[in-house]
Amino acid sequence: MKVLITGSNGFLGKGVYQAVAAHYDAVRGTRSQTRNSFVIGDLSRKDYAAPGLDQFDVVIHLAAKAHVFGEGANDADAFNCVNVESSLKLARSAAESGVKRFIYLSSIGVNGINSNDAPFTEDMPPAPHDPYSMSKYQAEEGLKTIAKETGLEVVIIRPPLIYGPSAPGNFASLIKLVNRPIPLPFASVNNRRSFIFIQNIAAFILECVHHPAASNQTFVISDGQDVSLRTLVSLMRSGMGQSPKLIPVPVWLFKLVGKLSGKSAVVDRLVGNLQVDSSKAVDMLGWTPPYTFKEAIRETVKDFMERNK
Repeated sequence: MKVLITGSNGFLGKGVYQAVAAHYDAVRGTRSQTRNSFVIGDLSRKDYAAPGLDQFDVVIHLAAKAHVFGEGANDADAFNCVNVESSLKLARSAAESGVKRFIYLSSIGVNGINSNDAPFTEDMPPAPHDPYSMSKYQAEEGLKTIAKETGLEVVIIRPPLIYGPSAPGNFASLIKLVNRPIPLPFASVNNRRSFIFIQNIAAFILECVHHPAASNQTFVISDGQDVSLRTLVSLMRSGMGQSPKLIPVPVWLFKLVGKLSGKSAVVDRLVGNLQVDSSKAVDMLGWTPPYTFKEAIRETVKDFMERNK
């Protein structure tokens, strides 16, 4: 089986490429020619058609415009161009070329920003909350239409925050903060959040490459253990050889500061609930995360400490 992977040079893409290449003929999809890659070309062209896709059985589409902070955070047109239009052009070109399956990495943000009292499932009404999550939802809908029209098998995966060695973004900021030998105000934050380790999501994507039951399905997935910010920080500091050093600050105060500073969304990612029920993936595909949450955090912290000696 031959598998094309877009976005293979990114944090997630490197992990997915490694997992797939261990079992199949994996090829990196790039905009321009590099060593051992397949040139996808410029997806922004209106007349786009990727030549040579007929050599592939499966396309894993990871390339995307991710969360942007500051000026471009609300640029819906930019998210739409990359995450919707380009994704659908590639999928349609794949279908026309005879590719059997198209695996699309979406986001749990399609479900919403806060799961409140019930974990997110695939059957819940979508509630995208920003231009990024809206673009992912629109891409999902477009892919389903292409699947119906062409017979292309589409698999949609909505992960929560992906972490692991050298993880970028919010997780990188958190682990740097935790590493500082100062008390942190998280002792009263007893929220419940789902995460997924890079090796776990890579293993799940690999499962979706070949499992017949994955065809035309949407999955929400996680490590299978939900933790509070307090527990997460304590586990990290334990791996760093530190005591937790947490002090109690009421959650309502975090939310008030977020509201006054215009950073309510950032605060909610810290203290709010975002739980994922991944039982569909477990029951339908027989998938089990190869790493437990504690093992994954230990590996992540170990890598961080070695790189920051």
